[in-house]
Amino acid sequence: MEKIQQFQQLEAIASEKFKKRGMRCKFWTKGETYIKKFKVSEEFWGKHGGVLEDDVIDEIQKNTNAKIEIKDVSSYNTAKRTIKFLEYPDELNIEEFQAVPSYKRMVVCILKNDHLCKYMGFTMTKEETERRKRILEKYKNTL
Repeated sequence: MEKIQQFQQLEAIASEKFKKRGMRCKFWTKGETYIKKFKVSEEFWGKHGGVLEDDVIDEIQKNTNAKIEIKDVSSYNTAKRTIKFLEYPDELNIEEFQAVPSYKRMVVCILKNDHLCKYMGFTMTKEETERRKRILEKYKNTL
């Protein structure tokens, strides 16, 4: 619950930055999307875990204080090992930062107005793809 409060504070800070620039902030309408995707990321990395290369896991162990659990057996069809974050990390200063989650990456999504969270590795959901297709079809003849 504490992280949701932090997210709301970050949302307020980003809103102020947009207002100062005379811009409208999209996450007034997309705030629920951010929270939903962030919860999905936290649940995935906390309960199921993701697969990472051994050198990335070694770098996390050596260079960070992240609390992780490493499983040698993976339900994925890969030679990589599964890693679960016991505590979702604020920031990981490692070379392969794109491979692991962090609250810093969430903040970057908000500041870049990336409501699809592509920076965090998400792709469009089926509903988002259908919505985009409907909008493109609707405005196809306007150009």
